[in-house]
Amino acid sequence: TGRFLSATVPQGGAVRLRIETTVEEGWHIYDPLMAEDVPGVPLAAKTAAEGFVLSAPLEPQQDPIEHVEDFGFGPLTYLWVEGTGAFEAELKVAAEPGEYTIPVELNWMVCDESVCLDAGNDTLQIKLTVTEGDADAAAGILSDATRGAEDGGVDEGGAKGAVEGAPGVQEGGIAGEGEDRGWINKPAGEALDEGF
Repeated sequence: TGRFLSATVPQGGAVRLRIETTVEEGWHIYDPLMAEDVPGVPLAAKTAAEGFVLSAPLEPQQDPIEHVEDFGFGPLTYLWVEGTGAFEAELKVAAEPGEYTIPVELNWMVCDESVCLDAGNDTLQIKLTVTEGDADAAAGILSDATRGAEDGGVDEGGAKGAVEGAPGVQEGGIAGEGEDRGWINKPAGEALDEGF
């Protein structure tokens, strides 16, 4: 589930997004702060809502469980979240005052001790009211996001900038999306051909 910690925010301000997860017993998801070179899809969130910029990655509100595996390539440290978990991110608001429903796309992978299911995704629709605020601060949010996209950098809040002129879309999308996360994503036939 997802919600904003405040239902209203002034233009040019920010609000906290809170994502709460529940994983069935015996299964786990990967912590958003797990190292990128570890195979697996960490929990991630993004939004394509114009006038909104979401920081990334999500900030875990609990300590993950460290799990070390060695598949013959050296030890890999996985960060697991089991049972219930909570994660937060900052949403910077440049949009004009009004009522909004913000689409927040989540991506994750669920695993147990022996198998991982295909990466899952879902889009939450979360309501937010933007009130009168600081138009100059709002312009600064959009400017920072656009500059971040052009530079390929990260703004102060940790969010990738907007791409293709659409504020709020993090460059590169969700962690693991469209990128090779290592041997775990190879088709079975290809892995077998390489002696897996």
